[in-house]
Amino acid sequence: MKKTMMSIALAAMAAFALTACSGNSDNNGSEATDTTNVEQTTETDDGEAKPAEEIPVKELKELECDAYHLNIPEGWRANSRMVNSSCNIGLPESPFSTAALNVSYNSLDEFKQKCEKIAGVTKLDDVTVGDKTFVLYYYEKDGEQYLDAATAYGEKTLTVRSFNGANKMDKAEAKDALIAGVKKVLENVTIK
Repeated sequence: MKKTMMSIALAAMAAFALTACSGNSDNNGSEATDTTNVEQTTETDDGEAKPAEEIPVKELKELECDAYHLNIPEGWRANSRMVNSSCNIGLPESPFSTAALNVSYNSLDEFKQKCEKIAGVTKLDDVTVGDKTFVLYYYEKDGEQYLDAATAYGEKTLTVRSFNGANKMDKAEAKDALIAGVKKVLENVTIK
């Protein structure tokens, strides 16, 4: 029960928090839009426009900002709308992973330096998707498993922080599932 409550609290915090290694976010009030959140305006039978209807968050199939476009991977669902350059998606089955995407002001080198200072961190093999190479760092904190990934985005970084929720997998199996989940998310990101 305690671990479940901790996982729920972590998921809620991820929706609002920055990724661990990314530092300051690019949420500077810029005019980023998420065109996938609202259906187009439709006309009534008498030809008048009626207001657009908002799509429920869990039904979103894609999220977009000025920096990237994310197709929600099969089996995953949106946990938030896009806010500037940040969004949050989740895997609603074991290991109940959450992935938070964001654009950070930190350079890729600064991201790496911050990650390497995390106690018990392990640098994993880089993952290349298209023409972008992502660095990956795995660590455990307070009994939870985390995977931080990043690639250069100009002088900034595009980061993905993922963590597992409460599950009955052994740690090695959950770690493998976490890595596979992050790779699946990265394969569904198109950087602009």
